[in-house]
Amino acid sequence: MPHPFQINEFDIDRIDRFPDQRIKGALNGATYTARIAIPGYARRIGDQYGHTGNGRATPLEFTNFGFLCEFSEPVEIALYDSHNLLAKELRNLVKRFGPVSFRNAYLNEEQRAQGQRNIFANLTFHYDRGPKHLNRYSMFWRDPFDPVQKHPRKSTTLILPNAVAYMQSNREGAAEHEFRAQYELFRNDDVANLSGDILFEQKWDAPVGTGEISPFDNRTVMHASYYNGDPGYPIGVQYLF
Repeated sequence: MPHPFQINEFDIDRIDRFPDQRIKGALNGATYTARIAIPGYARRIGDQYGHTGNGRATPLEFTNFGFLCEFSEPVEIALYDSHNLLAKELRNLVKRFGPVSFRNAYLNEEQRAQGQRNIFANLTFHYDRGPKHLNRYSMFWRDPFDPVQKHPRKSTTLILPNAVAYMQSNREGAAEHEFRAQYELFRNDDVANLSGDILFEQKWDAPVGTGEISPFDNRTVMHASYYNGDPGYPIGVQYLF
């Protein structure tokens, strides 16, 4: 029976204050190293756009953006319960840092069979669950035991805060006056140069047979696929409370 993912709140506070540091821990006998994906995110956005949104846009909520956790060996991990409730520790991480990414980790067999499999539109940033939905968390994953998903995926998932989608849309000439549920963005930009700077990229590129899981909150971030020439296979998707 896998133990739920837990992380010391002191470590979370420390890495938020010192985002170039690392957190080390263990779960189910496997050690892990965790770090911030994009340190100093608010500063980067200020440098890129000259401001962090206006009164009509959703405010930028993240000082640092994205949380990466890589295990030293494959580990089964419990991230939500039988009521589809995301673990409290994980909800806290998502609130603090936006997208969370686990590498070399996998869900149990029952959970891997749940949900659906999707290929999302190329560079079309959107959210999956709106205000009328109660299960506002999305969890994407790659199943290391599946004959298709065990292979690295050719397309990736891009994630950015709502406020940044709004600002980028204005920069591209859309003259937005209200936050929208969907944006076509970065079609004339080099995404590779933006990944790790203003875009969080879940690359799904770990070696064959490696599990990868990425939960996030549809209330604070938007996501899109980046085909880079190939849409790849449908990724696992589950919606959680």
